[in-house]
Amino acid sequence: MLFMVVTAAGATFGVPMDDPIDDRETQAPRQTPGTDFPIGRAAFFGLIAAGVGGIAVAPSLSGKVNRAASLAVPESVSDAVSGGGWRIYNVAPPMPRFSPSTYALEIGGLVNRPTTLTWPEVAATPGEEQVSDFHCVTGWSVYDVPWEGIRPRAIIDMVTPRSNARYVTFFSLEAPYVDQITLDQFLLDDVLIARNMYGKP
Repeated sequence: MLFMVVTAAGATFGVPMDDPIDDRETQAPRQTPGTDFPIGRAAFFGLIAAGVGGIAVAPSLSGKVNRAASLAVPESVSDAVSGGGWRIYNVAPPMPRFSPSTYALEIGGLVNRPTTLTWPEVAATPGEEQVSDFHCVTGWSVYDVPWEGIRPRAIIDMVTPRSNARYVTFFSLEAPYVDQITLDQFLLDDVLIARNMYGKP
């Protein structure tokens, strides 16, 4: 399930931002003493040789790793993102499989009308198309991606956030992915809750 929780503070999981989780936040950092680690000529040249050898075998090793990784990715995901600079990561294998019959989008928190939408309801919600760039937090990008999805305003109109709501927290189908943005960011003109990319789910 994907959860969206509208909150008043930038905290998630019920922990207020101004309450320390434990004493770690109040402890001063400690300096770690350095150590002298002399390296001999043979060890130095051995490291150089290992680095050159790694460069030589990296292309064939990379191909084997990519083939093995592609077997673990659901076909629907690999079809949608094959090629074009896309990379597929997952944090807690195996990658979750989307099932339209069991999917639910739950929207709760500081809203007047908490809502749970089934996939047919999500699919039936009016949407829009746009072309925009994808920038991953790990530093790579894919440009001019055609998207289709629901504008946040449609969700906001369904649930009506309370006056003290300030943030939207997203919980992914693939735990433990969680992210949070401000309500103002959520309502920017180019934001979509994507349903399709390159014309595929």
